[in-house]
Amino acid sequence: MHNINKIDLHVHSTFSDGSNSPEEVVRYAIFNGYEQLAIVDHVRRTSDWIDKFAVEITRLKNVYQGQIILYSGIEAKVINFNGDVDARPEFFPKVDLVLGAFHRIPKGPEEYMSDAEIAQNKNKALEFWFICFMKLLENHFVHIVAHPTAILKRHDINVPRDMKNNIAEAAAIHGKIVEVNSKYQVPDKEFIGILQANNVKLSFGSDSHSLGEMRSFTI
Repeated sequence: MHNINKIDLHVHSTFSDGSNSPEEVVRYAIFNGYEQLAIVDHVRRTSDWIDKFAVEITRLKNVYQGQIILYSGIEAKVINFNGDVDARPEFFPKVDLVLGAFHRIPKGPEEYMSDAEIAQNKNKALEFWFICFMKLLENHFVHIVAHPTAILKRHDINVPRDMKNNIAEAAAIHGKIVEVNSKYQVPDKEFIGILQANNVKLSFGSDSHSLGEMRSFTI
């Protein structure tokens, strides 16, 4: 992770829930010496802006060629125990990066555990998360697993070392990248060490939704 503060592969724009346009994000990144940047926006299967997004990022790549390495990306939540994400297959070839993320913990096909259910049965939540995570690593459309343990951290659920080992081994086998996320400070140091020991590639993502967050969420 050379010059990790100069590479951010997880910044949102106004195409989803970000506060700044893609060009504003790119200009800020260049001004602050970023070497690589991925503009990543939240999608659902119902999203209708993917083509416009792809065109805009391509335009920005041309305008700022030689000043920054720019990627387009989408972030989609895991929706079931098969490791599927909430995006249509035709979306994937239109962007450079696909980030799979746990925004909720599936308990069935497009059914999710509520906060109350997680609080009442943390062991079950961890079990479901782990099953879905292992299948997500098999999803050949997904390049990066974003903020991998953030949802568990929010509920004070720790990942046992054996699960970390299993995830790291599977991530290496399937060639997946695991994000080191500065906003949620995940994964923990032990998990990062296990991933590195298994030669799993790591990416840095701030998960910023504004220029102010880009200033704040750096390592």
